[in-house]
Amino acid sequence: MKSRGRWLTFGAIVFLTSSFFAVRQWRHASTHVETILTTDYRRGAVSDEVVIAELEAAGPVAVDELRAELRREPTRVDRFQDQALIWLRNQGYNGFSDPRWSPRWALRLRKLHALNALLLLGERAAAARPEVQALQSPSVELGNALSTLRAMSPNNPATISNAVATLQRGGQPERFYLTLSFAKIWTNPPPHLPSLVNLLKDPDDGVRSHAVRNLASYGPVVSNILPQLLPLLEDPSPKVRPQAAYAVGHIAPAEAPRAIRAMLAEQEANDPARANVGWIDLEPYRLYVELGPRARAAVPRLEEELTSQSYQMQAGPIAYALWRVTGETSPRIVEALGKGAESRLQRYQLLSLRGLKEIGPSASNAVPALQRIARDHRVLLRRMAEEALQSITNLPASTR
Repeated sequence: MKSRGRWLTFGAIVFLTSSFFAVRQWRHASTHVETILTTDYRRGAVSDEVVIAELEAAGPVAVDELRAELRREPTRVDRFQDQALIWLRNQGYNGFSDPRWSPRWALRLRKLHALNALLLLGERAAAARPEVQALQSPSVELGNALSTLRAMSPNNPATISNAVATLQRGGQPERFYLTLSFAKIWTNPPPHLPSLVNLLKDPDDGVRSHAVRNLASYGPVVSNILPQLLPLLEDPSPKVRPQAAYAVGHIAPAEAPRAIRAMLAEQEANDPARANVGWIDLEPYRLYVELGPRARAAVPRLEEELTSQSYQMQAGPIAYALWRVTGETSPRIVEALGKGAESRLQRYQLLSLRGLKEIGPSASNAVPALQRIARDHRVLLRRMAEEALQSITNLPASTR
């Protein structure tokens, strides 16, 4: 047993040593691109806004570095590390059973991050087309690569024809991936938008949910689709109903009372204190923030959630919504926004930072948190923290 323990210890040391060299040989990109490539999507810690800010800060070099990432293959160190992992698991050592320890898995995630960044760059990333085409294999999700290629030439007749065919006759995975990225590929409502609207009746609730979310992102300019959205307020799927409630209130503010009633019903049905459904994220708080005083009916629910332990992770967005609806600032609201601004989930951070900036001087208790965020390595978070500090203190950065 002692001998086996020594061998396991030796194996772990070798593995960790090779990990060190593997990490070192990956640090090839600029700081901004490396931030994109190392973001942990699985924790929901990424926002496209953050990625876009890093791309803008990196400038033209970003495309070349992302192309280089897509061409990257496992090294001999990576292969040795994978073999060490397999050996350790065969010996019964489960400390490295998480696939995240695998360099091949980490390389795959970096390529997925690179694909998303190139998709957001759209036509500006056209030079990366050969590298993206080469990824159309089981090693990287085909849907991600196809969406990125479409974003590189969104107005090409062949691209549009292929997209319409996919939306109308494609299999579930193809429809799912295209609806997931539709509004990123066509940032303004395209002529073939009816093909996306038709998927509001798709048999797959994931496709319906993505279709609603993407349609909502276009805002009031697509308010003509309201008749097709309203039935989804009573959709059988809890994935779809919250998205539909937000979409109705977002694209047709005149329907605010109906959207609020539907959203409150969804919050009750998806309350983590009473049920384990979990399909609601930021939709209620984004809706109430946008509607402001018109969402007065949501105040009791927001106040209840702000004091509930079950909602501490969402406390920042809840506090922002409560402030926008009531216009009342309290120490509890400022404290929640400060905590939200330091959340590990970027989408919560961004909403909380916007709230602190809007509140201004009354949010002075959040200054220490904002000063910490102003030293963050991510461009957008630093910028938003500085803007919030400027709003609260009315002092330029050089004098704080």
